[in-house]
Amino acid sequence: MIELEDADKKTTLTDKAVGSSDLSRLGPIQAAQHPIQVPYVDIEAIKSKKPSNWRFARLSARILLFGSCISLLGGAYNKGALPSAAEILPEMRRAPEQTSSTRDRFDFTYRKSTYAVTPRAEYNIAGVVVTHNNISGLGDAYHTSDSVDMKDVCVVWGSNILNDNYRNISYTSEPWTCVISSPDSSVWNRFFADELSNNHLMAKDPAVQAKIQAVRVGDQITMRGLLVDYCPLKDPDILRRTSLVRSDTGNGACEVLFVEDLQILKKATPGAYALYTLGVYGIICALLLRLFIFVKAPYGQ
Repeated sequence: MIELEDADKKTTLTDKAVGSSDLSRLGPIQAAQHPIQVPYVDIEAIKSKKPSNWRFARLSARILLFGSCISLLGGAYNKGALPSAAEILPEMRRAPEQTSSTRDRFDFTYRKSTYAVTPRAEYNIAGVVVTHNNISGLGDAYHTSDSVDMKDVCVVWGSNILNDNYRNISYTSEPWTCVISSPDSSVWNRFFADELSNNHLMAKDPAVQAKIQAVRVGDQITMRGLLVDYCPLKDPDILRRTSLVRSDTGNGACEVLFVEDLQILKKATPGAYALYTLGVYGIICALLLRLFIFVKAPYGQ
């Protein structure tokens, strides 16, 4: 129903038809006591208002986050690509050099643990790094950051790198082994398993330790040192032996190398690794910037 109000009385009109004569008896209809207020909007003032510094900061954070994600993805896709045969140095083609060692057994302390080390052979090897493990990774339950064998480096050399066939092999590092695979039998037929080795690396010299940690997939390296057997001094029953031949496979086939010198002659995809690292730090900075803005920016800006 509709309610109309005059000065003296209140009249109610129902849903039935109302004639003009009925409306004339109601007298003049008064305007509402509280008319609707339309807010005044100064369009020119809005147009001339400059964005706050916080808006620029938000925009900068978005741009930084977007750019860092692109950098991270691009670096991740390209980092660690194995070099083509044309990119490989001549030094990588030579076979490892191994001679008998006359050095005496010695003790070696690493991260507050002491090990008894028995030299078995002098060793010099060059090769292309196809995979390495990560002793701090979640997938390695056997190593910690205190493990004396700080990195396993799997390398190929010789006939394997005379062409690009070796790039069609899949290489994976497990906690103790290097696993290689290919679904293509023609690839296997042209691959020489005795020109690949997985090397458990140890070192006493901090400078050599740093070089070991810097080794990445695709790097072309040389290593010189001793093939050794070793065990914890306080627990001699836990003895790890080195392989002395390249033709063995399975458990015990890895070389345990006490590294005295390591050289990275040619790094692989340094630009891709730089992009990846830049992306990681860029994302962290962008997220921290967005958190700072959220905490510090005044409401509505």
